[in-house]
Amino acid sequence: MEGVEPSTPRASAVCSPAELHPLQQRKRKLAFKCLEEKNFAFNILEYSLCIITYTYKRSLIMEEPDIYKILKIILGKIRRKRILWRLEGSANLKLQGVSVSVHDLDIATDAEGIAVFREALKEYIMKDSYRQDILSEALLLNIFGFEVEILNRKPDQKGLNMFDKIKKITWRALTIPALPLPDALEFYRKIEKEEKVKLIEEFLKKASWT
Repeated sequence: MEGVEPSTPRASAVCSPAELHPLQQRKRKLAFKCLEEKNFAFNILEYSLCIITYTYKRSLIMEEPDIYKILKIILGKIRRKRILWRLEGSANLKLQGVSVSVHDLDIATDAEGIAVFREALKEYIMKDSYRQDILSEALLLNIFGFEVEILNRKPDQKGLNMFDKIKKITWRALTIPALPLPDALEFYRKIEKEEKVKLIEEFLKKASWT
């Protein structure tokens, strides 16, 4: 009806900025920008893209064989290269026994490491960018249809790189630099991911009983 502005659903009700990948965060920001400018048709289009991309990504679950294949590819590509890196995110938890769904693979490294990853995994790179939220470089890869993100975790006030906490674990005969669960717990407290905090706390509590 002329003169009546269409209502627009709240993106925050479906996907929070913290949960979205930077590509989806930009779609969300653009959607709200269009809303402010009264460009409702384009706003609805961008909002829909956000929902579709987010829903599709969240529907993809990495099973352990998928994680194994991807890690084996990565380890093979950087074999004999002396770099500092560690696994983080849900995959880091899963490989240490926590029951959690894994939708993508997250790797933290330093400036030298990301340069090595960039060259070694160049055939898989979809996007090479600078992330404003962490003020650092990020590589977005597609390996076997799954998303892998490699971040240059610079030293910051929150101390999120935690490279001094790295512990190598053996999982399915692969040696993986991981962030031990007590340190992962602290990591998630720092970034205020309460769901992950509770998950790790419950796992560690049960583990202490056995």
